[in-house]
Amino acid sequence: MRVTNPVLIGILAVAVIACSATRPPLPPTLSIQLPSNEWGDFTLDVYDESGLVTGGRSGEQSLGGVTPTKATVSPDGMELAVDWTGGACSHRPLLFVRGDAEKLDLVIVPSPVELSLAPPEGCPAIGILSSAAVTLSQPVPQENVAIETQQ
Repeated sequence: MRVTNPVLIGILAVAVIACSATRPPLPPTLSIQLPSNEWGDFTLDVYDESGLVTGGRSGEQSLGGVTPTKATVSPDGMELAVDWTGGACSHRPLLFVRGDAEKLDLVIVPSPVELSLAPPEGCPAIGILSSAAVTLSQPVPQENVAIETQQ
């Protein structure tokens, strides 16, 4: 079948660009199931380019409010606790881990573009405070960790 409708081609092009801008084409290194709530199930997709991530677990989640994005290293340096604020319709936030133990850069994308063929459901403008812990294969000092939020 050959698609010749320019409007359809434009819509498809925008969808492809939007997906590639926020979600890598490869599957995540790790997916951490976050707590479910009245707006559905939530999963943190971790893309580890450092080779340091060996596992992860969900932290707490609370509804309402805003918290600064932060990464806190455990006393032994083997675990990173990441805190961020997402939204009721941000079901698959992303965490990118880049660098090495000397300079570890984290990027959290709390509200990536999510495309679905299902009709959109109403989402309230409510902040969901989330956290997850990522286990590392070698210790990383707190001063070697930087985190930023990407919208």
